[in-house]
Amino acid sequence: MFKNKIKDLRIENNYTQEEIANKIHISRQSISKWENGLSYPTKQSIELICEIFNVKISDLLDEEELALMSIDNYSNIKTKNRSLFLYVSIGLASLIIVIISSIIIFNNRLNNLSGVPTLPKVPLTETVVGYAILDADGLEHYRNYDDKYVAFDNFLESKDYPFQYIKLYNNIKTLHDNKIYYSTTDYSENKETIFSKIFIKDTNNYNYLNITYIIYNIESNNYYLEFDTNNIYLGNLSKYSKNFSIYYNEILKFEYNFNIEVEKVNEVIFSKLYEYNLDNVLIKETVLTNIDELTLDLDTIYFIIIETKKDKNNNGYLNKITVQHDDFDNIYNYMIQKFDNNIFAGYQVISINSYI
Repeated sequence: MFKNKIKDLRIENNYTQEEIANKIHISRQSISKWENGLSYPTKQSIELICEIFNVKISDLLDEEELALMSIDNYSNIKTKNRSLFLYVSIGLASLIIVIISSIIIFNNRLNNLSGVPTLPKVPLTETVVGYAILDADGLEHYRNYDDKYVAFDNFLESKDYPFQYIKLYNNIKTLHDNKIYYSTTDYSENKETIFSKIFIKDTNNYNYLNITYIIYNIESNNYYLEFDTNNIYLGNLSKYSKNFSIYYNEILKFEYNFNIEVEKVNEVIFSKLYEYNLDNVLIKETVLTNIDELTLDLDTIYFIIIETKKDKNNNGYLNKITVQHDDFDNIYNYMIQKFDNNIFAGYQVISINSYI
């Protein structure tokens, strides 16, 4: 059946309902209705779908569905058992509608040629503006909210999960994020590419994550989480990469590409800095806990940071970072991972100052 074939093709090709809708210039709700068997696409939409997935119309619709679509595009699937008399009656009515529509289209073209304005295109009301990454607990928790806008506000306030989204205010667009270990942006004409790294704790208990899209609704000026999710299976992988694009549209008037990399890391549970002089003599040592800034001794020529880490089996080990003075200019920013109440790492930046 069409509803199963369109959904299978979309999933196999890693498209969301929103992305397919944008490609054929219809609403995401229309895609949802197709996949739930509540309506059929128009002939024009079918042709565009065939182009996207490189298939034939006969690969999508069986003979019964082809007949049904040509008679009434918005019929419920239960109407397949209509009588032959009803089919013929509706077919004649459809023929009349086609003739009337052709006359209207012809008149509109004449009006355009004569300078008479036509009705404006209905503007886009909502679009994808970013993403969030949830574990199973977060997915279940925020799915259970009755009010999707309240769910999003509580999601932001919790600061538990990584997210990036473009916030719109008075035609000004700003990028907001959380628990993104680092991020860079590449700008080009009418396009931004955002590269982001997310660290998660290496554990055997979390192999599945979900990328959930953040949607902006221009009518309500609100954001919400769209739980048409893409699963991330990590398993034995240490890294997972995901790319997706937000195409130029009436709301953003820009194209955004998100390149996301999720990487497993072992937890840092303790860090200490050791300062050495020109004769390789230890000057002093400092525990790097709950401090934001550190000034090196005037005689310090290099320093070593020893990290005590814990792997997924709770075994401890040491990691050594050696920093020569030539490796930085006045300030060295040391980023230490901070795991709070879930597997996603935040970070703390410690500024190490030198007067040499």
